[in-house]
Amino acid sequence: MESSRQSGRIMMMIIMGVLFLTMLVLVVFAASSYRSSVRMQERSNDLRAAVGYVVTAVRTNGTDDIRLEEIDGVNTLVITDSISGLEQRIYHKDGDIIENYGATGYPFPEDTASVIGHADIFDMRIENDSLLVIDTDYGSSNVRIKR
Repeated sequence: MESSRQSGRIMMMIIMGVLFLTMLVLVVFAASSYRSSVRMQERSNDLRAAVGYVVTAVRTNGTDDIRLEEIDGVNTLVITDSISGLEQRIYHKDGDIIENYGATGYPFPEDTASVIGHADIFDMRIENDSLLVIDTDYGSSNVRIKR
């Protein structure tokens, strides 16, 4: 009788241990999934903010000269302000979306550039001479260029 009670207690302890380990594994898995989801959402938000910045730059300077140029082997959006004589250049290099300002027609020093975002894919093209299309990791954005 005593041995039956003893084996019942041992069985109960084993079942409780298995349930505890199962709960622990589920909690760790849920926390890992949540962290991964948050990281992906933050990356999406950062990229959306960078694309929004580019769209705003084009809309703000829509009446000036906006063009795509290949500068040092990199596809670059160049926005020229004819009144101030300054250029804004936005390009994608080594996973960073970079913006640089400088005088029109002069080389821009790399140390004055600012990283405005990060993306694996950030391609720009102008269609029909009036539509800037920005392709990113999460899709495409379009902005009309005022000519």
